Amino acid sequence: MVPVKREDLFKFIKERYPIKTSLPISAVLFWGSALCCGLYDPLSICVGIITSFLALFILRALDDISDIDLDRARGLKRGLVTGEISTKGLKIWALLALLSVFLLNPKPLAFFIIVCLCLFYLAYFKLKRAINPALLPFFTNVIFGAIPLYAWSMAREASLEGTLFLMLFLWTGACAHDFSHDVHALDETPQHIETPSVILGPKGCARLSAILYALSAAFGLSAWFLLRPGAGFLVALMATSALVAYLLAPFMAHPDKERAKKFYIWGFVFFTLPLLATIIEKLLLKLEG
Repeated sequence: MVPVKREDLFKFIKERYPIKTSLPISAVLFWGSALCCGLYDPLSICVGIITSFLALFILRALDDISDIDLDRARGLKRGLVTGEISTKGLKIWALLALLSVFLLNPKPLAFFIIVCLCLFYLAYFKLKRAINPALLPFFTNVIFGAIPLYAWSMAREASLEGTLFLMLFLWTGACAHDFSHDVHALDETPQHIETPSVILGPKGCARLSAILYALSAAFGLSAWFLLRPGAGFLVALMATSALVAYLLAPFMAHPDKERAKKFYIWGFVFFTLPLLATIIEKLLLKLEG
């Protein structure tokens, strides 16, 4: 029997899933999506935030476990690579988190969406080694698109079509973020390590991220038009789109690791700030009313 050690959980959270960033991000992703989809019940929002936080933790843990050999080849000294964090122990913590997710979501539609997401990622991690590394971000980031659908399932007040566009906005935005911040020159990674930047070439990877940012902005605009979450969403989307366009111009001309670093934060801000703006706007309206 594998001992369940709290140290494995605490070390992994500190190293790879710090609460000071992961919890606010989970809150913005779900709460913002919920408000866009017409869900205002405080208890449901709290359950959704906790569920999103646990789900993203599970994905982070399983993704890191699946990449141990790759991280070792890259020379990374993460706890899972060095053995400081037990792989089997972390899997048990992920399983306990999954059981908590199911217990928190007894409503049939939400439960069904979670089961479908679990089956998707079960297949993904089984087949991951056979998938071209340049395609992996499209699979890994499905969870971001699932969050608005999960939020919609709790209220079913908003347009499903608008919710689908919100799903595409978050999914393509998350994919664009991954492709852009992982770009590097061909001499900036260890040999024999296949990355999207190696497979597509730095310029190809940068151009793909630009296309995805443009698509995400269009999907976000469509979601705003159909869901009408408020002016804050639109203003934030326009501001972040302009910022990303400004950063993309020199990046596409000279793609390298130094320019890609800027997208690690700003690429994420691109698709989360409109949701945060929606939260702030709704809170201010409630205070005024």
